[in-house]
Amino acid sequence: MKCYNCSQEISEVNICPYCKKNQIYENLKFNVNGVTFENEEGKDIQNEIRKICLEYERNGCFEKYGGYTNQEIKEFVNEVSEFEDLQMEMDLKEDTFEEKTCIKIYIKRYDNSYCHIGYMPKGLVKNYLKLKKNFKQIKKNINLVGGKVKQLVYDDETDKDKIEIIDLIYGFEVELIFYNNEDKFKKEVEKNKAKAIEQWNKIQVENIKQEENIKKEDEDRGDKKISSRIGLLIYLGLCIFSFHIMPFGIITLLISIIGFLVCLATAF
Repeated sequence: MKCYNCSQEISEVNICPYCKKNQIYENLKFNVNGVTFENEEGKDIQNEIRKICLEYERNGCFEKYGGYTNQEIKEFVNEVSEFEDLQMEMDLKEDTFEEKTCIKIYIKRYDNSYCHIGYMPKGLVKNYLKLKKNFKQIKKNINLVGGKVKQLVYDDETDKDKIEIIDLIYGFEVELIFYNNEDKFKKEVEKNKAKAIEQWNKIQVENIKQEENIKKEDEDRGDKKISSRIGLLIYLGLCIFSFHIMPFGIITLLISIIGFLVCLATAF
């Protein structure tokens, strides 16, 4: 067998002693399965999710659509979901289904009771049980997705932007973070956050440079257009002058050719 973290040969399906001692944290991300079925109480999960969210909203825990008016959505965000700012708590419970271990996912109601809303994907259960064995603590994060969403769309009939509401299936994104030492975990999170900010700043600087280059190229193209127009005027002026002093002949032709060459030189 191999350590799933460093691939070192070990005697059992586990994390090797070195990695177990030195690894600060490990995470597991997934989308909750079974959210369109009935839960363990025989209730429709989609209906239960909406009821729980509205209960939090009625008790002042958040504002629908982030508190944005339709005009503010047009000006600032373009798209926002009904329960955008709702922060939820979750829990997990091991159970059995058809003689196999499964992990049930629960969300916390406003009254502190829990509602079963689905399952961990069965392909992750084995890995979850390993991580749970090798780490002492678990940080659980859950994020609601879907539901009613206000989004900015273009109306062909009125030739104006408008707000349209679409209704999507509710779902949940879960992240489980396994760790042993809370202080080390927090330090590692801060270090990773600093790296992410540094990377973001680099991207912003690159974007600014690209915008400046594009602006310079546009200005150069504008200068070329002006030069081309000046050259064309010079060419036309030479043609008129040549025909004025000598309507026919080789000199007229030569002056016309010179004028045309001037146009080419100033255009490129």
